[in-house]
Amino acid sequence: MIAPIHIVTPNPALDVTYRVDNLQLGEANRVSDIVRISGGKGLNAANVLADLGIAASVGGFIGGALAQEFLAGIDHLDARFTLIEGSLRTTTTVVDDSGATAFNEAGPSVDESDWQALTSDTLATLREISAAAGTRAVFSLNGSIPPGSPVAAYTSLISRAREDGHLVIADTSGSFLVAAAQAGAHVLKPNHLELAAATGTEDLSRGVAALQESGAGVVIVSRGAEGLEVHAPGRRPVHAWLEADVRGNTVGAGDAVVAAAIAAMAPRVAALPGAAPLTSCDVAETLLTDADVPHLVAAGAAAVAEPVAGRINPETLAAFLPRVITKEL
Repeated sequence: MIAPIHIVTPNPALDVTYRVDNLQLGEANRVSDIVRISGGKGLNAANVLADLGIAASVGGFIGGALAQEFLAGIDHLDARFTLIEGSLRTTTTVVDDSGATAFNEAGPSVDESDWQALTSDTLATLREISAAAGTRAVFSLNGSIPPGSPVAAYTSLISRAREDGHLVIADTSGSFLVAAAQAGAHVLKPNHLELAAATGTEDLSRGVAALQESGAGVVIVSRGAEGLEVHAPGRRPVHAWLEADVRGNTVGAGDAVVAAAIAAMAPRVAALPGAAPLTSCDVAETLLTDADVPHLVAAGAAAVAEPVAGRINPETLAAFLPRVITKEL
């Protein structure tokens, strides 16, 4: 049995990916392929889960002229979005053989009332899916935050979901990453640059310690081509990386890591007795183990190998898995 999963993307986007042979800045570039997909970090994670055979419902803010195209692009998912007056943003990624270059719009402005509506919708969804399954749910809050968002509203959503007994994951940056830690998110997934910017130190271990001292549980830190680190309370940190050079679209690699973590934890969440709020020790001791770490690395690498963000080939993941190296720090 797998616990129900709900993933909220406060700032979703219509993702447009252009493929070129060799990107030349300042010059005209011939586009060999164009893909338009409904995206955002939470949508990427949900699509990776779908590729792994795991269903998730999705939500977030949506509005404007692109909303219909966006929703049509995720008709395979259980979409539960909160309508706002602002317009959905667009992100553009240009991919060539050397990597990817992304252009991200800020997104529509939202206010306290918008967040109240999103919080109400999200908590109602969590109650519904957990009641139907007879178990607590996995709740993941992913991506950037729209302009105008009150930090207190973001914190409240995490705290209330946590108090209701659900497993809470947050993948964000800046002051909202610190806020997620202070609200007691069970799992955080920043990359190393986001961690340094949020905590004010480039020392990764000190940055993680600052988040955990604020209230966070397990912290997974992506390090790009150098793999990732998992810092879990009560355990030695683990550094894991792929013994291979994978080139492609790095946009969405971190989202695949989140999806792999959810895939590992959801069955264990369903097996937990009772409905009392989970602790960081519950997550570190029971839900996310060192044996799961190679799967996180392989999932991120498999996402890079795909031409479009938010997809994964399970066969590629399986092929990468034995090539993951892990080391205790």
